[in-house]
Amino acid sequence: MNGASGFKLICTVGPASRDRAILRQMEELGASLFRINLSHTPLEDLEPFIREVRAATEVPICLDTEGAQIRTAQMPGGRIGFHVGQSVDLLPREMPGIPGVVLYPPEACSLLEPGMVLRVDFGTCTLVVDERTEEGWRARVIAGGVVESNKGVAAERELPLAPMTSKDRQAILLAQQLGIRFYSYSFCADGASVRLLRGLVGKDA
Repeated sequence: MNGASGFKLICTVGPASRDRAILRQMEELGASLFRINLSHTPLEDLEPFIREVRAATEVPICLDTEGAQIRTAQMPGGRIGFHVGQSVDLLPREMPGIPGVVLYPPEACSLLEPGMVLRVDFGTCTLVVDERTEEGWRARVIAGGVVESNKGVAAERELPLAPMTSKDRQAILLAQQLGIRFYSYSFCADGASVRLLRGLVGKDA
């Protein structure tokens, strides 16, 4: 492996591969970079995760940001089924006594508008935003399906989300302290976003 251009096999490490024996086998099979996806890694678990990978192999680690994407937060029981015509509350955070779908990052709710169509998990379930509520928004299901935790939500038009979440910034700071040199930037839209990341990770990254 000779610098970034020498990477041949980039492997995402997740629940199925977060095992010392599997990581070593992946290294033997030619893995040249192990990617940790922040979209599926809690901040409090990042440092233990990095240390586990390093204890198992010599393959360098790449931290991949969450970036500017709306996702569902944790769902009760991990998933909820919705049927056509059902009303669904869209919330910026969990609110006791108010069932609904919490959207992440929290500022995503403030960017919604009446009539906007939202496709959850590549259209597994489709909603149309109806009206503002005191807590967030009320939407109507126009294509039923099962909504799971941490699934992408695509709006019908581009929304001005920040290029990085607060979690991204905290994770990058921790990664810098732990000597991580490789970074991926999910949903990067422009040069200004690249310069933002460069300013956080330094010239040697």
